[in-house]
Amino acid sequence: MLAGLSLTLTERCNWRCRYCPRVRGTNTLEAGTLDQACAALFPYLSSSPLIQFCGGEPLLAFHLIRRAIEQLEKRSRDSRTLPRYSLTTNGSLLRPEILSFLDAHRFALMLSFDGPSQDQERRKGSYRRLTALLDKLPAYPGIRPATNSVFGPRTVGTLADTIAFLVDRRVPEILVSFDLTVPWPTAALNRLSDGLRAAADALLDYARTGKDVPLLNLRRPPAPGIFVCPAGRDRLALDPEGRLWGCYRFVDFHRAHPRPDVLRRFCFGTVADFVRAGGNPDPRIQAAYSGGRMDLAQTRERPCAGCAWLDRCAFCPPAAAMKSGILGLVPVAHCRISRIVITERERFWRRAAVPES
Repeated sequence: MLAGLSLTLTERCNWRCRYCPRVRGTNTLEAGTLDQACAALFPYLSSSPLIQFCGGEPLLAFHLIRRAIEQLEKRSRDSRTLPRYSLTTNGSLLRPEILSFLDAHRFALMLSFDGPSQDQERRKGSYRRLTALLDKLPAYPGIRPATNSVFGPRTVGTLADTIAFLVDRRVPEILVSFDLTVPWPTAALNRLSDGLRAAADALLDYARTGKDVPLLNLRRPPAPGIFVCPAGRDRLALDPEGRLWGCYRFVDFHRAHPRPDVLRRFCFGTVADFVRAGGNPDPRIQAAYSGGRMDLAQTRERPCAGCAWLDRCAFCPPAAAMKSGILGLVPVAHCRISRIVITERERFWRRAAVPES
């Protein structure tokens, strides 16, 4: 059964974020293909699947979001399947009528927001607009807001201030991500460590009082073990051309690296192909996805299998390979950043276990 289905509605985007590795295109999913996917894949959904709407900027195809939900909810009335919905957006097109729609359907809303660096890294003038939007969201209690803030070596010094700003606005889930397409000098890594530690210290009361820590990077991870990417196992992604992949990240990866071997190894074919196979994806393609394991990855310096951090580390194979085009190759910056995040997270929980004097 599918626990998740991602719908990449369009390759188009109305912004040109400085660090975004995605290749923009002009393709938008056809309504007929969307209808076919909703009808054909619905029987394979789990009882509470997560339906993710992605882009590009998915709100450029809001009519398809509305259409998909109409299709899915019509079918859910006659079954025990209750879909959950998620939308990732830059927020620029979130008009009141769209917010009301998301509120009515209880969307999880992931907003891209870089704090003080927003105008420089994403779009000039967007900081004020996104700040106003964050202040309006409490009026829509059905929306579950979250933010994703991306930092690079030039902007990582604003990390602590960005997190504090979002905590003040009671954003319940704050994700910090990093630009892995550029080198990270030691000075930038030191600023990352300092900023993350300052943010963690300010959040200790959440952990000590049993509340959810808003910074997702600090939340307790699963028990130590070898990370295995879930792509292609219990989730699928539909691209704007009507093809199925194991995860929307592989849609982005193929757009950036449109090689025949990527299509052959990781694309499950069309929705019709999936149905003809009885909902059983090609085992050869599933085997290709099974290679997304931390212990099978490597940097240009050494394999990850022998690393002392192996059982605490994780990576997204297509995201890590966006620059190099080599799946399984982990940027050195990812290793150094991961060690800092793991170190600060473990320090945070050690400190949280000690009552404040």
